[in-house]
Amino acid sequence: MDITTGKKRIAILWLGFAAILFAILLVFTANQRFDSHNNEAWGWYSQNIVPSLFLIVTVLVKSAKATADTTEIDPFYFKLSFILSLFYLLLLMGVLVYSPMPHGDGGPSPIQFLTQSNLFLGIVQGIVTSCLGIFYVK
Repeated sequence: MDITTGKKRIAILWLGFAAILFAILLVFTANQRFDSHNNEAWGWYSQNIVPSLFLIVTVLVKSAKATADTTEIDPFYFKLSFILSLFYLLLLMGVLVYSPMPHGDGGPSPIQFLTQSNLFLGIVQGIVTSCLGIFYVK
């Protein structure tokens, strides 16, 4: 596989999931899922999506300005980056979709649930971003 094809596939994965998560969060915001804590919910989205998305988009823009790169890459690095990215993005979607509905029974609020998820999401995000970095540098 050439590096340009791999970059495009990973970009499509990330941009697609970012758009879907954005739409879900928009609907939740419009329906007051997070009560008065919409800023925190959007902050959760931003910190979990934007850093990796900026890396991917920046590499795409830089690649578009350069001449076509037909460098062959080891498929292992692409597959590793793609699979870990997919796992992370599905994890984000699961956390967002399954955040509890607001209720007064003493359980966690939706925003508390999102905040607590950062404990494990940060670890997975670090691993995914490292793999993406290796993929783009290789």
